Amino acid sequence: MITIPMQVAASRAAVPMTIGATTVTVPVTLGASYASADVDPYTGTYEVTPNEETQTLSTRRKYLVEDVIVHPIPSNYGRISVAHNVITVY
Repeated sequence: MITIPMQVAASRAAVPMTIGATTVTVPVTLGASYASADVDPYTGTYEVTPNEETQTLSTRRKYLVEDVIVHPIPSNYGRISVAHNVITVY
């Protein structure tokens, strides 16, 4: 996969790109998302709330169409540890 950062003026309908000795013109639709044909869309949840367990959003080699939202730690969240017959609440 080749990633080419670019800026497109609102009046442009195509962007010329040079790769090696070859120049190609790539049509651009403003406001559209582009992804390589060999990249699958991410179909999981886009929202997560922190908890004690590790959470993984399987986004590797996928393209996202929304922002990922990480919610704040819930106000009722607490941790309890027991060590040497002593209970500690955080």
